[in-house]
Amino acid sequence: MCCITFNWKENDAVEKVEHFRRKRTVSWAVVEVTEACNLNCKWCYASSSYKNKNAGFMREDEIIFILNRLSEAGARQVTYSGGEPSIYPHLDFAIKEAKERGMVVHVNTNGYMLTKGLAAKWAGLGVTQVQVNIDSTDAAKHDEIRGRAGSFSRALKGIGNTAAAGITPVSQTVLTSENEGEVMRIICLARKAGVERVRLWDMMLSGHAQDRRDMLPARYLEILKEVSEYALQTGAKSIEAGEPLFPLGYETGMKVMDSFCVCLAGLLANFSVSGDAYFCCMHRKPLYNVFKDAAEERLDGLHARKIREFSDRFSLPEKCVKCDVLGKCMGGCIARRGFTPDGRDYWCTE
Repeated sequence: MCCITFNWKENDAVEKVEHFRRKRTVSWAVVEVTEACNLNCKWCYASSSYKNKNAGFMREDEIIFILNRLSEAGARQVTYSGGEPSIYPHLDFAIKEAKERGMVVHVNTNGYMLTKGLAAKWAGLGVTQVQVNIDSTDAAKHDEIRGRAGSFSRALKGIGNTAAAGITPVSQTVLTSENEGEVMRIICLARKAGVERVRLWDMMLSGHAQDRRDMLPARYLEILKEVSEYALQTGAKSIEAGEPLFPLGYETGMKVMDSFCVCLAGLLANFSVSGDAYFCCMHRKPLYNVFKDAAEERLDGLHARKIREFSDRFSLPEKCVKCDVLGKCMGGCIARRGFTPDGRDYWCTE
């Protein structure tokens, strides 16, 4: 699952990228602290849902283990995700422990529980950024995608509460066939709500959406270009691009950080509640288990080795090898390439 973030204000999220460029080791981890969720999103890559009555929670000692391994590897940032982290009973503990190890802490939430009090508490604990999804400008449509009435109004209030608490709010939108026609309206809505970081994700055929090809947007790359033009015209400062196909064939007029797959590079590690490490949040086949395999081997060496072993299984199609832009896109997204007969990224237009 690739994402692009448009920044109207500089922020501490760049620390992990700068650290990776210096050290070339795991600099950021997304930790799914629970499988439990209070919503039931159509495209949820982790298959989380309030319908899952057997959802697991990561124990405090497991949080300590992961953070110690990340600290030894020199990681600069941890993002707590799920499931829904706001209903995770040990989240305060997890935030405190990460901050004690000098890490930047972000939280990825659906915003349903993000009251003024919770936002203020997270700010006091040291959370510097909170990501909240907006899937439509129409409340009923957003709620239908999210599987719960009231989730739209709760998300917008959560964004406002985050900003009021002094935490950087980020709006996230997964591009699908259901909302691709209103992406610009969604961004404008987020900006009016005080958001200065807007993130767009591609939807992939994983989790709840594994059989939903009908939900793939038709104009993914064109939309990214249109949003880039809007960002430039409205004074955006920079773009963080974890999308290897962005930008291709044009200039954004802004500083673009990355434009490579942070998972393939080894910058980002993704851990499930059971400790399974995934190549990315969308590719849900475990590379290793951090609780079992990182007890004897340092995480930085283990993760780099497993990423190499994983990527070595994917050879580039002949058309990619001969392509003039291979040096820029490096063959596109490995996860997306797994869904096409010829092994090419299905968003490739070359």
